[in-house]
Amino acid sequence: MTQEDVRKILAKNIKNRRKELGITQIKLAELADISEPYMNDIERCQTWVSDKTLAKLAWALNLDLNELFINNEEQNGNFDKEKDLYNLFQKHKKELKNTIDKSFEVLLRDVIK
Repeated sequence: MTQEDVRKILAKNIKNRRKELGITQIKLAELADISEPYMNDIERCQTWVSDKTLAKLAWALNLDLNELFINNEEQNGNFDKEKDLYNLFQKHKKELKNTIDKSFEVLLRDVIK
C-alpha cells in the first residue's frame, strides 16, 4: 500500500462519513475548524492533512482516528473489519503511531492552553 493509497482511503472515508451524517463540506469544515477550500482538497485527495487536522476531522465526524484509515472496499468481500484494520496497522504501524502520538500531543497542548 502506497502513501497515495492511504490518502485515497482517508479521503473516501471522510466523504462517506460526511454523507452518512447528512452534512455538507462547508458544515464539516466549520465543525473541524478548517477552511472550505482545504476541506474540498482533502475530499478530492489533492492534499495530505496534518495530525492536528486529522484529530479535528475525526472529532467532527464522531469517529475514532483509526477509523479514518480503514479500507472499507476490502470489507465488501469476506474480509473481517478487525483483521483488515490489524493488517493495515501492521503494514503502517510506525507511521500511524507517529501520527496518533502527534495528534494527542497537539490536543493536549490545546487543552492546556
